[in-house]
Amino acid sequence: MLSGCAGGIYQNSKPIDREAFLEVREYRFKNASSAGEKDLTLLAGTYKAAREDAQGVYYVGPHACFRSMAVKSGWAVPSSIVNKPLASNCGIFLPADPNSPARIFKIFKGLQPPQDAELDTLPGLPADPLAVQESVAPVVQHSVPGASIAQSAVGTAIGVAIVQSLVDPSAEYYNWAFEQPADGALRRYIQATR
Repeated sequence: MLSGCAGGIYQNSKPIDREAFLEVREYRFKNASSAGEKDLTLLAGTYKAAREDAQGVYYVGPHACFRSMAVKSGWAVPSSIVNKPLASNCGIFLPADPNSPARIFKIFKGLQPPQDAELDTLPGLPADPLAVQESVAPVVQHSVPGASIAQSAVGTAIGVAIVQSLVDPSAEYYNWAFEQPADGALRRYIQATR
């Protein structure tokens, strides 16, 4: 399980050997649950094919192409990020099966967590380790009833140490965005492939 986490979602893929692109229109959607509520935007632009596997092609988007803004806090959305615009580098996975929905993935390098950063701190995604701690602790506390922030921090430190031993710090990794468009709507915003 840890190797899957450290290896990213495209472990069995290979770099693409041809030039291929998607032209994407801006796509806005909402994600609301007990975890919190966010307004999300996938920016318009040209997304370039980077990797492929038997299931489809991974297209990398323009810098900071996935934007989010929490509009309501919840167990996974701390009140400290409500109404702060955040961004992350991203891409679109386009399955070979035309009936399967396109999916958004986030891109991170090496040991950098796949987490959004405040827009004014780009290109240093993510902004600072304290922001990571503040967003991880409530999730761990929710997952482990009665866990203190210290216990959460120790658990996180152990997890990071294990992952550090598995991850190439200079490599680029993809992880699925937690927030995904409903009902395959994203395919309708892909204007053309070339």
